[in-house]
Amino acid sequence: MAAHRSDPYPFDNLDDSAIDDTMLLDLFQSAYEAYGHKMAHDGVTIGQRVGFDVYDRLCFDAHNKITSPRRARYELSQHGPKDHHQTFHLDRRLFISCLTRRMSWNEGVPLCLYDRQPNIFMPTVDFSLNYLVAPTEKLIDLNLSQQSPPPA
Repeated sequence: MAAHRSDPYPFDNLDDSAIDDTMLLDLFQSAYEAYGHKMAHDGVTIGQRVGFDVYDRLCFDAHNKITSPRRARYELSQHGPKDHHQTFHLDRRLFISCLTRRMSWNEGVPLCLYDRQPNIFMPTVDFSLNYLVAPTEKLIDLNLSQQSPPPA
């Protein structure tokens, strides 16, 4: 792992300086509202509560313990039973990239650390995240639709 500590990630080129914490909360809430409608419309049951611990730059030590201070926590609190929980630990720019469709959650989830209790894989969680994206109108309102995505 030490040899790859400074490898670039697809979201590294995203300038998130104009997106303050209030704006990011608004972006997440609008994405979560759209997500909830989609899950209800399609009759999809999410088997776990899902949380996102967001860090300015996610770092961990040789024992895989996260060393970065958590900047914020976001929850999909209306889905899943209270005794099943999955937390994704991710960089703030990755979270923004997925919420704004610069990256799909299929691309983003493998770049996250996560823990879940109990440790049971529920595929509906990971796959349903592809619907956790802000509506186009919200991106326009927040002036985020005009930023160009990072180079491939």
